[in-house]
Amino acid sequence: MFAAWDDPAPDARGQAGCRSFLALILEPVLGKGPGGEMAGRLIDRFGSLPATLSAAGCGRLGGVPEAVAAHLRSVQQAMLHALRVRAADRLILNSTVEVADYLGLRLRNDRAEQMLALFLDTGNRLIREEIMAVGSLASVECPSRAIVARALELGAARLIIAHNHPSGCAAPSPEDRRATAELVRAAALFDIKLLDHFVIGDGEIASFRQLGLL
Repeated sequence: MFAAWDDPAPDARGQAGCRSFLALILEPVLGKGPGGEMAGRLIDRFGSLPATLSAAGCGRLGGVPEAVAAHLRSVQQAMLHALRVRAADRLILNSTVEVADYLGLRLRNDRAEQMLALFLDTGNRLIREEIMAVGSLASVECPSRAIVARALELGAARLIIAHNHPSGCAAPSPEDRRATAELVRAAALFDIKLLDHFVIGDGEIASFRQLGLL
């Protein structure tokens, strides 16, 4: 398991950097002083800039002016777009952390568990990203047949899947392990390889491959 956002041990310096960048983002809306104050409150509440932007994208800021919430949603959507373009434009597995960054921003702070699939070609280039299932606060199905069928439709040779744990703990559950093994077997029947399964928690992300589970 590794910490999200390429920060193996988030500390005060990391939070200070997040406050500074968030203050710059908020300055056009609130001005320099109030922007810095709001940035401090949001980083204290959510822990980091990525987590704050993810919360904004999910509509979970609460208690902030709508102009601020709308501005942060726009920034979050712009970041997601930039990461998608980068992923589609290069070998996305050049950096596991970059993939984790994107998936964390995409899924963290969702109220229900969601199963997301990245469909890749033989060069590990992104073909398409799709939410394959939406579950409850505590579980989500890993629909192996649907994922493999969609991969065949898209001509994908490789897969990355990810789901979030709203509880905050990124440790894979026994059911996560069982479902992942089932998907590996189903995909292998069609020469499709599951490259990794990421579990998105609150402030950390677990990679099945890094944990030796794939």
